[in-house]
Amino acid sequence: MTTLSLAIDGMSCAHCVRAVRDALGELPGVTPERVDVGHATVTLDPAATSVERLLDAVRDAGYEPHLSGDGSAPGTTPLRRGGAGPTPG
Repeated sequence: MTTLSLAIDGMSCAHCVRAVRDALGELPGVTPERVDVGHATVTLDPAATSVERLLDAVRDAGYEPHLSGDGSAPGTTPLRRGGAGPTPG
């Protein structure tokens, strides 16, 4: 099992949270651990559902997901959201 953290653009209300939670919950091997406006944490069995299929399900619900996370939690995929970089100093 793998834990993924998603940043999700386009969410603004409880209806959005419910739509994303429902979309994720319909996928085999996916457990939405926490879904909030703009963010979701899921447990994924990669043998049952691919990461790409998980992202497609969120897109199909009308939102734009991005993998995030620093990999510090056991089983967390260490992927960063595209475009993120150091702050100029």
